[in-house]
Amino acid sequence: MTSYPPTSSSLSAGPSLATRWKLGAFVFVSTTPALGESAGLVATGLGLLILLGSLRRPNPHALQLMLLFVVLILPISIYDLSFSTRIGFVTMSFIAIPVLLFSGFVLSQSTGDTPYLQIYERVFLYIAVPSFIVFVIVAIRPDIAYLFPEYTYRETTHRTAFILNVVMNPDPVIRNAGFASEPGFYQLLVNVALYARLRRLGRPDRICGFYLLVVLSTVSTAGIAVALFLVSTKFDVRYRLLLIALIVIFFGATQEFLLGQYESKIANDAVFGPRFMPSVSAFYFFLDNPLGIGSVEYTLIYQQYDLGSWDSYTQIAMRYGLPGLLGFAVLLGSLGRRYPALLGVFILSFITSPIWFLPAISAFYFPSGRNERATVGTPS
Repeated sequence: MTSYPPTSSSLSAGPSLATRWKLGAFVFVSTTPALGESAGLVATGLGLLILLGSLRRPNPHALQLMLLFVVLILPISIYDLSFSTRIGFVTMSFIAIPVLLFSGFVLSQSTGDTPYLQIYERVFLYIAVPSFIVFVIVAIRPDIAYLFPEYTYRETTHRTAFILNVVMNPDPVIRNAGFASEPGFYQLLVNVALYARLRRLGRPDRICGFYLLVVLSTVSTAGIAVALFLVSTKFDVRYRLLLIALIVIFFGATQEFLLGQYESKIANDAVFGPRFMPSVSAFYFFLDNPLGIGSVEYTLIYQQYDLGSWDSYTQIAMRYGLPGLLGFAVLLGSLGRRYPALLGVFILSFITSPIWFLPAISAFYFPSGRNERATVGTPS
């Protein structure tokens, strides 16, 4: 039986440096919104072709998972195509979502004998460090953000240094979004890297401390809670006592931060209402359309009926109905059997972000590498 985590010698036998850089570049171009929708899809498509060119025999269980999800959403995808040929192509999301999900599958299978989680930990650090440096500069001198190129994403204005995207409201919002679309998404990417490193080392180190600092810079309440939980579970008794002491000493500041987060994100109707009510409306609409309405019809009516557009769950329910939700549950089940703690991080993050199909995320659904087992009881 293969033990996990692998030894340092087995890690060194993973993909070459060139392969890791190729995978890191694919994670970046398939995640950042700064390239724009069209250019981003083209870059992702080119990256997908490159990965397919070097793809080895995929993990059989991963291939079964991918085929199962495709079969489940195939009827509604055919409906979308038929709808588009009649009224014109108002959205390409019904093609883009399956392609991006498939890209995550290919990404997960492009790591050779080394599980994708370990490769992700390595390549993400090379992106996170320069991104954080630029964020610190912008935090000190927010006016520098106005020198960056401007783009629009989901009706909000952003400035980008490509490794760092800055939300404008209308002035720079000093929250670290990294190369992702917004801080709530970026915290997930960082916490995954933190989890991967803690899982491999079995204890926090300086890089884990760096990841914790990056999560703090996102000012994401859920992200900070997850990061503290991940780190504290690997502390020995001395560090846990120190953590408790720090919480007691800085209780006033901690309480003020939590209260500020509650007032700005939950008690603030201008922020909470536009996110919560569309999800509620989408839930009731889903009950009336349990088989889904497809991506095309969803795009045509979601603003008119104030339907969900902020979370992953109502997005799937509206587009793909019960078959899509069933397929998604199977994918999450595959993730949970291998990485139970990571499943919790994903489930929480999907509440606020429709990011379930993006390759950097969806790659974790599929077992990859000979050392990654998809059986119940695998250590978390």
